[in-house]
Amino acid sequence: MRTCEHCSTSLEGRRRHARYCGGPCRAAASRIRGTETHELVPPVPEPTTTGESARKRTCEATAPVYEPATPTEEALAERLRLAHPDLWHAA
Repeated sequence: MRTCEHCSTSLEGRRRHARYCGGPCRAAASRIRGTETHELVPPVPEPTTTGESARKRTCEATAPVYEPATPTEEALAERLRLAHPDLWHAA
């Protein structure tokens, strides 16, 4: 006789591949598995910089990274410059 893997209730009348008697048992088993998994994961180390908040590390503006344009991108940019000269300004 098959039984629920969480509460050991009979699974008679359920699908043959059923492992749990219902949603609450499936959710409880998932929560238990989740805590077991988290115990195996090492804790996140503290940042090495002192006095720097997470907000400052993630929200502070950084210098943009410019990569050279490909020939296709250059051609598109030139077509846009010609089509919309009123929007183009020289740097």
